[in-house]
Amino acid sequence: MRGRTPRAVVLLLTLAMAVAGCVNVPDSGPVRDGFRVQPDEAADQAQYLPEGPAAGADPAEIVRGYLAAMLAHPTNPGVVREFLSEEAAGDWRPDSGALIFDGSAGVRVSGQNVQLSVSQVGALDERGSWSSVPRAEADRSIDLRLVQVEGEWRISNPPQGMVIRQDFFEDRYSAYSLFFFDPTDTTLVPDQVYLADGDQTATLLLRGLVRGPTARLQDSVSSYVPESTDPGLSVPVDDSGVATVPIGADAMSYRPEERRLLAAQLAWTLDQIPSIRGVRVTSDGSPISLIDRQELLDADYGATFDPADNSASRTLFALQEGKVVTVPSPDTGGEVATVAGPMGRGEVDIDAFGVDREGKTVAAVVGGGSVGVADMDDDPAEVDYWFDQGQSLLAPQWDRFDLLWVVDRRDGGNQVHTILDGTPQTVDVAGGPLAPTSIQAFAVSRDGMRMAVVDGSGARSRLLIARVVRPADQGGQLRVDRWRKITTAVTTLGYFRDLSWASPTELAVLARRSGDEMQAFTVDIDGSDVQAATLIDFDPQSIAATPTQDTPTVVSGQDGHLYNQTTERWTPYVRAQGNPGLSQPTYVE
Repeated sequence: MRGRTPRAVVLLLTLAMAVAGCVNVPDSGPVRDGFRVQPDEAADQAQYLPEGPAAGADPAEIVRGYLAAMLAHPTNPGVVREFLSEEAAGDWRPDSGALIFDGSAGVRVSGQNVQLSVSQVGALDERGSWSSVPRAEADRSIDLRLVQVEGEWRISNPPQGMVIRQDFFEDRYSAYSLFFFDPTDTTLVPDQVYLADGDQTATLLLRGLVRGPTARLQDSVSSYVPESTDPGLSVPVDDSGVATVPIGADAMSYRPEERRLLAAQLAWTLDQIPSIRGVRVTSDGSPISLIDRQELLDADYGATFDPADNSASRTLFALQEGKVVTVPSPDTGGEVATVAGPMGRGEVDIDAFGVDREGKTVAAVVGGGSVGVADMDDDPAEVDYWFDQGQSLLAPQWDRFDLLWVVDRRDGGNQVHTILDGTPQTVDVAGGPLAPTSIQAFAVSRDGMRMAVVDGSGARSRLLIARVVRPADQGGQLRVDRWRKITTAVTTLGYFRDLSWASPTELAVLARRSGDEMQAFTVDIDGSDVQAATLIDFDPQSIAATPTQDTPTVVSGQDGHLYNQTTERWTPYVRAQGNPGLSQPTYVE
């Protein structure tokens, strides 16, 4: 299995608060806490089958039952509809999204009107995309109106979608990715959504794939799922773990390369479900072969399209006394060594640097405004200056398409450039209220289709992310747009200092929680999940992570040491007496 992000927590840091939530449903008067929708142990049971409304139930009991019915496992929208009027039941769409609250709710009943008050932590849209709700905006009131239907109270105006507790969401939903292709058809790009776990997960994943990318990636990635595929398809999984996927007849005319790409999309998307071992593809009820006349596709097919690109260099680089050095893993017993070529000989005054995907070429910021490039070999290579028009350049970064990204912090605002073989081109960075104005750090995802930045400094800093729109022509102009702020649910992070990609859907960041010192966190790019690393007891300056598996996250300290996290603490990555003078740890992004 690969690809799936475990739904272990939508905030590991606040799980204890979530499971302590409760709901109070007084008949009238002020809102108080005290009544729980369902028993504490119900969320851990294999099944929870709430009953429909009892005869003679009052408005408070109807609202209580309505909320409890949302927590059925397996999900059963039919029970929820029993608490609604006939017209409302027909109009209510459970698949239009979800409101997730922190486990406690207050209800005020006034005659046939009920006000439900919750502290919202997030929401899912109809595609399953997560949006966090800032703590300052968490208070939410839902006004419910009850009517008499054949002498029984029923809700006539329920909000669309589900209204569920955070702890139930943590237990019963998981993060999955829909996989689409970049414009060159060489890399799969994950589009993260949340789905309820259960027998229908495979069906829901493939329905999502048929619909295409969500708004966050729409028009920047492509799909080889035939347009004629039924959007309401069902994907059964048999006892041997084989999923049967019915696709449109268009696939019958696909060329071999298109079939290979379709196979990779299906395999990567379904392989996230642990029970699936293979995929059988059918069209008009008959099996079809996508790969080498094989009717059964291995669920782990398509490793070459991995968005994490595990073939990239795993070497850790850093600066030491103005020279680029390689830093060996502590368990190898090796020593820090300067790289070959001018970047390791001290011939260039290096401010910051980046390394290409193969770990063979260095691009360095020189004098604040120029970018020099040189190979790491023993030949008497010279530095080739690719860019010399900058004012205040950040560390450059190569992407998987061999484009060198350069961000220039100019007096009039940011300028972003890409350089291909020494030829620079300005990137079209879309404006708007969420567009960055003062980029302090940036990282392009390993698949090349997203850009994340730290914008601003101190208390005004923001963690932003955008999609990268690439033309099919490598020489065409890139556009970075649809900027959004990564807001984390419940726990608020601020004072962002640095960032790096930890996986295709996660960032490693240096930031502060309210009242805390600077620490390392792993943040889902939609803000749904935050995981705190072991407490840092030094002053962290920069962070280096990589999507490549089994590669440690490394943090530099002001004391000249590099640190990596062990089981209980951060320990020096390089064992040295005194100050080794290491800074700017860098992996190939």
